[in-house]
Amino acid sequence: MKRLALTVMAFTLAGLLALVGSAQAQPRYVYQDLGTLGGSMSEAYDINNAGWVVGWAFNGDGYQRAFLKAPGEPMIDLDDLGGSWSSATCINTGGWVAGTSENGDGDGHAFLKEPDQPMIDLGTLGGSESYAFGINDANQVVGFANNAQSRQHAFLREPGPDQPLLDQGTLGGDTSSALSINVSGQIVGWSMNGSGYLEAFLKDPGQEMVGLGTLGGHNSVATCINYVGQVAGWAENGDEFERAFLKNPGQGMQDLGDLGGRQSYAYGINNNGQVVGSALDPDYNRRAFLWDQGVMHDLNDLTENLPTGVHLPAAVAINYQGWIVGQDSNNHAFLLTQAPPPPAGAYVPLGLLLD
Repeated sequence: MKRLALTVMAFTLAGLLALVGSAQAQPRYVYQDLGTLGGSMSEAYDINNAGWVVGWAFNGDGYQRAFLKAPGEPMIDLDDLGGSWSSATCINTGGWVAGTSENGDGDGHAFLKEPDQPMIDLGTLGGSESYAFGINDANQVVGFANNAQSRQHAFLREPGPDQPLLDQGTLGGDTSSALSINVSGQIVGWSMNGSGYLEAFLKDPGQEMVGLGTLGGHNSVATCINYVGQVAGWAENGDEFERAFLKNPGQGMQDLGDLGGRQSYAYGINNNGQVVGSALDPDYNRRAFLWDQGVMHDLNDLTENLPTGVHLPAAVAINYQGWIVGQDSNNHAFLLTQAPPPPAGAYVPLGLLLD
């Protein structure tokens, strides 16, 4: 009888430990709908390490407006350059925001906005339009602008008043765009190469663009770079499927995998090397992912409080704390923060099991 009791206790203990282990492996994120500016839609593009989120949202009049949302504060409209629409695409640690706004002539122009100051029009490369996509903690801004020949070229804008946009060239084709810049001034993006394909590039300060190649296909785009020079984006493989990649300095591209649907795209990376993006599942639905320490996770499975009927198709940015932003299936900007650890009562003291 004693042997049977011990056997039963062993199975009970194993079951309880399995339940505890299962509880510990439950979703790690809490979802927050960031709302709008009174309209029907919003989208978050970036988040800094203080948790400030930027993007765009429709206001009550149906216009697309750049927004800033600080933790615990309402979403605020960041104004415009004289037109009706604006969109904030990036924010740095100091709270400086860059993006694009319609000006009084109806053209989209890149802007820079210092906290509590009006937007500054960054101008163009001689053409009519410009768009900003990245900013670093030195307030250097990157994006693309039209030149006098109406060609779209990547630009760098140095900090300081009245600085011109600096043309960053191409990889041999006609067009290029810079999408991200790190604190060292390394720029990444995409350019048409001499063969007529999109190719991801890395540009070190004062150097020419360097093409980063692909995963065996024709096209690639570098979307983000962190402070140690890790680059993420997407590239075609030999079967011509787009695949999320991570490229460590001095190494080739690493295919980050998928969620069962053969295609994936990386959009954001933090200084811990965590990558976020979007991937297809086996039913070819778009699913937001977190890639962490060699494993791609479906963020829908890691989030504990998604409302019924809401899913996360893509994640676009992640900060140092691991907070993640994007747009949900209801076309609202979302924020994911780490879920608190399970309460103490969720753990079964082993001493009680052995009494």
